[in-house]
Amino acid sequence: MIFTAVPDHKPRRIRNATLAAFVGGAVVGLALLPTMAAAHQGDASTQRTPRVLSVSGEGTVDAAPDTASIVIGVVTQAKTAREAVSENTTATEAVLASLTSAQIEKRDVATSGFSVQPRYNYQRNGGGESPKIEGYEARNSLTVRVRDLAKLGNILDAAVTTGSNQIGGISFDVADKNPLLDKARTEAIADARRKADVFANAAGVKLGRVLSIETGPQRWTQPRGLPLAARADALVASAPVPIEAGEQSFRATVDVAWEIVD
Repeated sequence: MIFTAVPDHKPRRIRNATLAAFVGGAVVGLALLPTMAAAHQGDASTQRTPRVLSVSGEGTVDAAPDTASIVIGVVTQAKTAREAVSENTTATEAVLASLTSAQIEKRDVATSGFSVQPRYNYQRNGGGESPKIEGYEARNSLTVRVRDLAKLGNILDAAVTTGSNQIGGISFDVADKNPLLDKARTEAIADARRKADVFANAAGVKLGRVLSIETGPQRWTQPRGLPLAARADALVASAPVPIEAGEQSFRATVDVAWEIVD
C-alpha cells in the first residue's frame, strides 16, 4: 500500500486572509488621510492672526525736590603732615558740631574722602634741580544729606563759618519717587490710549482687548539749584546762602498693543 502526503493549505489561506485584511485597512487609512487633512485645513482657515495696533505713550510729572546732598570740604596746609592733619581735624570737628546744631542726624553725614599729600615747589626746576617738598596738605570731605531744604542756606553758612573752606556741590532729589513715577506711568497709559483712539477713528476700525503692555525706561532729572565749586571766601559774603531747588521731572514711557476688531 502506498501512502501519499497531501499538504495542508489552511495556514496559507489564513495568512493570505490576514494580509488582505491588513492591506485593506491600510487602503482605508490612506483614504481617510485626505479627508482629515481637508478638515484640518478648514479649521486652520478659521483661525486668523489678529490685527494689531501698537502705540507708544509718555507721561511726565514735575515735582519740587524735598532733599539735598552737599559736599563740605576742609583743606588745611602746614609744614608737616602731622600739623596739617591736626589742623584739619580741629576744623572738621567744628563743622560736624555745626551740623549737629542744625539737627542733622549722624546717619545723614558720611566721610566721602580723606587725603594727605605733599606740596612741591617746582620753581627750582629751572636750575635743573628736582622739586622739593615745602609742606603738606590735608583734605577731608563730608557728604551731608539735608532733609529740610529750608535749613540748607544756614547750614552752608555755618559750615564755612566754623571751618569748611571748600564746597564740592549740591544735588537735589525727591525722597519718595514711587508715587510720582506711578502717576507718570498712569499718564503714559492714558496717552497711549488717546493716540490709539485717534488712529482707530481715522482708520475706521474699533479697538478690542489689550494684547500687550511693555514699559520703557523711567527717568527723572536732577536739577542743581546751585552748582557750587566755590571756596569759603566766595560764600561768606552771602549768608545765609541763597538756594533755589527748582523742579524735577519724572518721565515714564509705555508701548501698548490693542487688537483691532470689526
